[in-house]
Amino acid sequence: MRRVRGGAVAAITPRPFEERRATRGAQKAVLARKAAELVPRSGAVAMDASSTTGVLLAHLAEADDLLVVSNSVENAATARQIAGVRSILVGGEREDRTGSYVGPFATRAVAAATYARFFTSAAAIDLRGSSEVTAEEAAMKSAFAAAADETVLLIDSSKLGDRALASALDWSQIDLLVTDLAADDTRLDPYRPLVQIV
Repeated sequence: MRRVRGGAVAAITPRPFEERRATRGAQKAVLARKAAELVPRSGAVAMDASSTTGVLLAHLAEADDLLVVSNSVENAATARQIAGVRSILVGGEREDRTGSYVGPFATRAVAAATYARFFTSAAAIDLRGSSEVTAEEAAMKSAFAAAADETVLLIDSSKLGDRALASALDWSQIDLLVTDLAADDTRLDPYRPLVQIV
């Protein structure tokens, strides 16, 4: 629990990939449809270990020669099933609560390549940036963003204005914000001066 004005709310905690994938499916599908056009047909992209990027990968029909790098077994496997896509699973220490690969070996592997775009989600976002359920997850996202030309943050509206345990990306590291909301939705007004919204 964490204290807030007027009471307390449950803290955002780590959850397994399958549990995350089973929540807010309609919102993730909207995010995936919007973000699919941002995925290049060739070159290299990074996809984090979020279930949201997993749904994005499932929406891709084919590519010409696209390399997808991820720290998620599930996302790397989904990418391998797309015609014209090769995938690399970044190794490291398996984070048992989330199923993703993290740690110093993983962040070094991420830095060994460059990516046209990094597609990521987050446990929460607020006016400071994105935040994650563990410091290790936050470090992975920072490493991917540092190696990418652009970072695309995919966020469903339930995560707006919230904060998780570990700071991940500040707004200077995020190039595009994709949400399940219409671009002119007033709930996005606080973020307009900070980032381009799709």
